[in-house]
Amino acid sequence: MKGKLAVAALLTSALLSGVGPAFARDTADDAVTAPTSISREDAVALVLDSDPRFADLVDFETLGREIAADFAMARWFRSSFYRVLGPSFGDYADTLVTFRTPMERLIEVNLATDCAEVELVDTALPIEDPCAWRHRWLFVVEPDGTVARLYDAGDPEPVQ
Repeated sequence: MKGKLAVAALLTSALLSGVGPAFARDTADDAVTAPTSISREDAVALVLDSDPRFADLVDFETLGREIAADFAMARWFRSSFYRVLGPSFGDYADTLVTFRTPMERLIEVNLATDCAEVELVDTALPIEDPCAWRHRWLFVVEPDGTVARLYDAGDPEPVQ
């Protein structure tokens, strides 16, 4: 037991003094810069700039506050928006994207066009989609600003 303690003390002393494996040293030559997270605002700007249709989208949280203030719940069904998804395990995006780092930003974009007014009667959801066209995308923004589309679903793109 005494020998194991001596070896542990020797290794600890060597690592603390800078004598030891290269990963224990902290010199300019050996320093590794860790990737930093891209800001929420920068990530949103990169995604919204990637397609001219995304230019005037409102943030999901802002839309939610407006709808709550007006108590106009039917507006959810005919709104286009973007939202930055969080890193929590409760987020549905985690079921779609299994390998990601905390420095990445996931951004969802929802577009809906040619929507009719919705009147909610006794049910919480409309029977039919009130919009003639609806599409959804999920983007990842890497710490270096690279934007990649991970997922898209909905109606086919309209023919131009």
